Parts: sequence; C-alpha cells; structure tokens
Amino acid sequence: MSNFLAVATVTAALQRMLQESAAIDVPEARVSTARPDIRQNGATGSGVNVFLYQVFLYQVTPHAALCDVDLPTGGAGGRLVRRPQAALDLHYLLSFYGDDTLLVPQRLLGSTVRTLHARPVLTPDVIKAVVDAAGAEQPIHPDLARSDLADQIELVRLTPLPLSLEQLSNLWSVLVQTPYVLSVAYQASVVLIEDALTPRPVLPVRESELVLTPLESNQASSAPPPKVTAVSANGSPASSMTVMTNVVLGRGQQVVLRLFDRSHPKGQHRFDTLVRDDETKQVDVPISGVASGTYLVQVYIDGAASQLERGEDGNLAGREVTLG
Repeated sequence: MSNFLAVATVTAALQRMLQESAAIDVPEARVSTARPDIRQNGATGSGVNVFLYQVFLYQVTPHAALCDVDLPTGGAGGRLVRRPQAALDLHYLLSFYGDDTLLVPQRLLGSTVRTLHARPVLTPDVIKAVVDAAGAEQPIHPDLARSDLADQIELVRLTPLPLSLEQLSNLWSVLVQTPYVLSVAYQASVVLIEDALTPRPVLPVRESELVLTPLESNQASSAPPPKVTAVSANGSPASSMTVMTNVVLGRGQQVVLRLFDRSHPKGQHRFDTLVRDDETKQVDVPISGVASGTYLVQVYIDGAASQLERGEDGNLAGREVTLG
C-alpha cells in the first residue's frame, strides 16, 4: 500500500507528466498546482493548472469497491491483525491559460487530453521519478521523498469526467470573482493509504460452530462456504481466469477473485465480476497487471469467502494457479 503522502504524490506525478508534454507542444507553458483564483491573480503566462477540487462532485471520495476490504482490523484483545486502509478517488480540475488570440489554451487542452489518453496510468516509474526529484540536489516537492506510492499494488488510473453546463456553473461559482477559463475534469483512482502499523499474523479458523435460530416458518438452512475446485488462466499474458466452484451461481451474483503472491509480503491482487449465466459453477474473471508466478487463489461469492489453510511450515495453503 502507500503512506499518507500518496495524495500529494498523485498530484505531483500528474503535474510532472503534463509538464513534460507541455514543454514540447507549448514551450513557454508551465504546469501549476494552485487554486484557480490564486492562479489567475498571481501567475502570468501560458500554462496548465492542476487543482484537487473539494466541492460538490469534484472532491476526494471513498472508492466504493475497496473502502471496506480492510475490515476487521482487530482481533481478540484488540490486537492488530490487518492494517487500516483508506481507499480514495481523487477529482481534479485542469484549467488552461494563455493568449486566446493564439489559441494557446486550446493547444494546451489538446496536449493534455492526448497525454492522459496515451498514458492513463501512473506507473511506478512515473511515481519514482517524482520521489527522485524530491531527493535531488535541487529538490522539487522535497516532502515527497518518503512517499511509497510506487509500492501500491493497485495502479492509479486517470479517466476523464464529463461536465454538464450546470456542473461547470456550480463549480466555478464557488470561486468568487474568478472568471471561467477553458477546463476539463479527471478522476484519479484508486489511492490506497495505510497506517504504518505492524499487524500480528493470525491462524485461519480450523473449526466453526453455527447456531441457527428458527424463523416463523420453523425452517432454516445454511449454505456451505464456497470452495475453488479448479482454476485456470486464459491467454499469454493472462487476461482472465476461469474459476470453478462448488457453489451453483446465478446471473447477477458478484464474484471477487483474490490472488496472493506468497513470495512478496504485499503481493495481493483483487478482481471482481458479475455472473452472466444462470445455474453455473464456472465464472470467467477479467484480470490485468499480474506478473508471472504462482499465486494462491481465494474467491468471495456475495461476501462469503473460500477458506485458506495454514500448512505445517506456517504458510498459507490452498488452490494455486501459475501465470506464465
């Protein structure tokens, strides 16, 4: 995961990417990270302004799919068994400045959209360049030298956000006495922030006891936990995995696939999909960004997880899949 510097690192990485392209397309342009009203009142000349917006729809919001995956974080006696994790989506307003008679704002808009369409992911190399620049002899954003966003398993992806006329009006009306300039909005997702705590390993549940309370119908039933009976990777490199379970699935059920790399302490991947067929025990789950190697497989079906065991050597054990 990454530490509290992750949000600022995303902004700095976005600034760096856009500066590299703007320096070629509009050499005199500079990329800033100020509030739009401060940018208009203080800075002069051509440029792009990157602003992390926090009003109305354009703000820092919890990432819906990952905001609760760290629960529970405490075990018996209050001991930590998993680090608390915050999952965020960041919303940015990109504004363009320059001589309108020379179409500078529109040229910068084209440069920015092209760059973010061609490079829609903040790769570890881009993030490491920000960290290296923070520790250079003439540092840029020196406080980011301790950022570890490059170690985050989930890549931060940049996607455009469409803005209606009403949304644009609401957005700029917050910036009192600040004239509208040519702008677009982008979302950066997902940013995972962990506390620097050391969790204690816990053993898996070996036995469980289920007590059923009869309802008015005097009938109750319980379903067995899901189990991965077979798994295979499709394609080279793999673009999806076919998972067979002992549970009959129905159309619309959610299946979450988790892959664990036991050779890396943070080597976990999470993918999800919806079942498209009726009465099936097989589902294809799209995957991406997983390096070659052997992974331990776990599935969640509507929140119920397949069980992992711990071998005599103390390591987790279960169904495995090898990606070439």
